[in-house]
Amino acid sequence: MKWISVTDRLPKVGGDYLVVDLDGCQAVLPYSSRIKRWNEDMHGEKIIDYWDTDEVTHWMPLPEPPKE
Repeated sequence: MKWISVTDRLPKVGGDYLVVDLDGCQAVLPYSSRIKRWNEDMHGEKIIDYWDTDEVTHWMPLPEPPKE
C-alpha cells in the first residue's frame, strides 16, 4: 500500500485509517466521511484529545488482519 496525500483525496468511506502528521508521527485514527474530519465521530465529537488532526498529511487503509 502507498501513502495518499490529503491534498490529493480523502477517504470515501468512514472508518479507521493509518495516518501520518507533519512531524512524521503515525497513528490509527477514525475518519468521518459524513463531516470529512479525522479523529471525530459522525457527530463531530473528538475521540483523541492530543492528536492535532489539522496536521494529518497522508493516510492509507489499514492492512487486512491475520487470517489465523
